[in-house]
Order: sequence, then C-alpha cells, then structure tokens
Amino acid sequence: MWSGGELAEISRDMRAALVRSIEDAVANGAVLVDVDWPALTPRLVEAHVTVMAYEAARMPAEESTHPDRLSAPLNELPAHGRSITTGDYEHARSVARRERSTVPALLGDVDAVLGPAAPGVALKGLTATGAPVLSRPWQLLGLPAPTVRGHRDAQGMPLGLQLVGHPDRLEGLFSLGHAVERAARAKGWALSRGDRRRPPIRTAQSSTTAAKDTSAVPTVPPRRPGALSHFQ
Repeated sequence: MWSGGELAEISRDMRAALVRSIEDAVANGAVLVDVDWPALTPRLVEAHVTVMAYEAARMPAEESTHPDRLSAPLNELPAHGRSITTGDYEHARSVARRERSTVPALLGDVDAVLGPAAPGVALKGLTATGAPVLSRPWQLLGLPAPTVRGHRDAQGMPLGLQLVGHPDRLEGLFSLGHAVERAARAKGWALSRGDRRRPPIRTAQSSTTAAKDTSAVPTVPPRRPGALSHFQ
C-alpha cells in the first residue's frame, strides 16, 4: 500500500477507501511488501514539475497563442518553466533516468502498488480536474497507473484509487484493477460518517494501525493460483 501522505493531505474518506480495498485483498491471500515510497516520491514529483514546466515553456504550441482561453494553471506553467535553468532541467532528467531503472526493479516481484489517485473526492463541475500530485511520480517514470473506481463517500462522490504496475505486465495490472473495482462495487462501499476513521491493516507478517504512515506494495504471492479467487 502507498498512502501518498508524503505528497498531499489525504482525506479521511480516501484513506478509509484505500484501507478497505487493502484489507479485502489481504483477507483473500494478498501479501503486503514493505517499500519506503516516502523516501522516493517527493524527489520524483520535483523532477516531474521541473521537466514538464521547462519543456512547456520551450515547445511551441497553438494553445500558447490564445492565453485568454487557457486556465490560470496552464498559463502559469510555461511562465514557471522560463525561470528554470538548463542545468536544473538536465538534473531532473537524470533523476528520471536513474529511477526508471530502479523502480521497475522494485516492482519485479509484486503485482502492483495500490494507493490513492487523488487526495480526496472528485471535484464538482468542469473548471478543474483536481491536484495531479499523486500521479506525478509515475508519469515521470512512464509507469502504467490506471485509476480504479468503485468507492464513494457518504454524499455519493467517487473516490478513485490507482494501481501502479510494471510496464511489461499490463494485462495483469488491468485484470487486478478490474478485480479491485468489482469487489468495491459488489460490497457497495459507500462511506457513512461512521466509517471515516482508519481501521487497522493486518497482514500475515505484522499488525499495524493505519494511523501510522506505512507504505507497502500489495501483491499476490507468486504461483499461488486462486489467492484472489473471490474476484474471478
């Protein structure tokens, strides 16, 4: 499980949705493998912002000729990029190159990383899509990160999770995402006010309260058919 708490303040509803899916997977045979994501993701986000802004400022686009039709964040992006030096840009690219080899290696023996896709529920209206910070690390690395639906808060607003996986195992990643979504929908996991606390996570190796900022990767043990049989 990846809590995402080192990058943004994650709402109680989102934390509860994540824990419910994790506990359901563990109850059906999944194993949590410890990975220190908070030591890695902040610098990936910083590098992504640098690369994206620098390139946006230097790549001609039709949109740039109509700033009055763009949102404030889109207009601010190239403005920020023009202040970034080439040295900082190349450093950010070196971070991306290095971690593109190390992070897939971390994913080599697991099925996926399950975490929040956003800090909270989807925003109402069409004026904004919400904070993208929780997808930035995986965008920088070019890793697949499909959003998993199925959870809702007490008002019926969707709470999206995301699965991050190895780029060479897309079919398995999408199958796992479909299984997690089907489980959430089948159980009708819409949160009530009383469900907003974070329940404990229990694994075969340890027991820890979800109030701690722990990070682990949910995975089905290799060569254990049927470990997620209730999803089939």
